Amino acid sequence: MPALERVNEDFADRGVDILAVNLGEDPDVVRKFVEEQGHTFCVVPDPESRVGSLFGVRSLPTQVVVGPGSRIEWIRVGYSSRAEDELRAVVERLVGPGGQGEVR
Repeated sequence: MPALERVNEDFADRGVDILAVNLGEDPDVVRKFVEEQGHTFCVVPDPESRVGSLFGVRSLPTQVVVGPGSRIEWIRVGYSSRAEDELRAVVERLVGPGGQGEVR
């Protein structure tokens, strides 16, 4: 989540919205965690894992980048020390250097 916070801070003024979905936990627990961590991006509780099912999530963490036209542009399953760099590269490609993008 710290990597998502950094990407959110770096790309927010370029039209990029970071949205995290917490699967399977009580919404009150999720809200408390987000508050304690001070995340500035949106974290949506999904206690019944419906969103995960829609995206075919089978392992956590899973990152999905949805680009213009609601097209899935990138999926990463699992953790990697390069995950933040890869996410940044995909977002940069979609918004263009210094430009306003339509990544949602």
